[in-house]
Amino acid sequence: MRYLSMIRIDENSGRVPSEKLMNDMGRLIDEMTSEGTLIRTGGLRPTAEGARVCWRGGKLSQVDGPFAETKEVVGGFAILETVSMPGAIELTERFLRIHGDEWDIECEVRQLDGPEFGSTVTNHESVRDVVRAAYAAYETKSRAMLESLLSDDFHFTSPLDNRLDRETYFRICWPNSERIAEFRFVNLVVDGERAFVTYDGRCQDGRRFRNTEIVTVRNGKIVEVEVYFGWSIPHSAPSGTHVDEATGDR
Repeated sequence: MRYLSMIRIDENSGRVPSEKLMNDMGRLIDEMTSEGTLIRTGGLRPTAEGARVCWRGGKLSQVDGPFAETKEVVGGFAILETVSMPGAIELTERFLRIHGDEWDIECEVRQLDGPEFGSTVTNHESVRDVVRAAYAAYETKSRAMLESLLSDDFHFTSPLDNRLDRETYFRICWPNSERIAEFRFVNLVVDGERAFVTYDGRCQDGRRFRNTEIVTVRNGKIVEVEVYFGWSIPHSAPSGTHVDEATGDR
């Protein structure tokens, strides 16, 4: 889904972005564009160069800027791509954080309306989008994206991990993203708030594997993941045969 983040500023403050801020902003824009979370961004010229056009009582009128009665004005915008409002807010916070303490700005975040922007998706589609975005975060190495998708009470369980909380999950499991090259979905079936996912994963060194996971999504956030390890690809046993776990014989 797409969201519009509008940057509100006091254009009479006289504050000018420093070279450091512009460089930091450029790096952030490049990073978010690479992630696919930033669709477009831009600044607006001063209101002194603008105009307001009104339609009242069947008559048109125009007021040229500047608009003395208005303190805060929209100074810029960003169109964001994410799966939920919390995700859009997290992306907006990344923009705000790079400003120094001397800045006094705020952003208004609104979802773009209409099916072309994903605002009429069904619950099934929403859950599916959240799940796909989580795997994409591993592929693009975007921890910020994944952080925006996991709930505060998130838990993770696998044959090696027993209900890790959010903090522990990022500490133990997130470093594995460095060895992941891609995921290819074999099955992605949604049942209510749960998605049943089977995927083929490919590591940076070329090794491949297949796992199945149950992902629970609630209110646009992933609250739980259960992982069931599968097998290496190609399978270690020839087709129609069996590997004895005790001896390793086929």
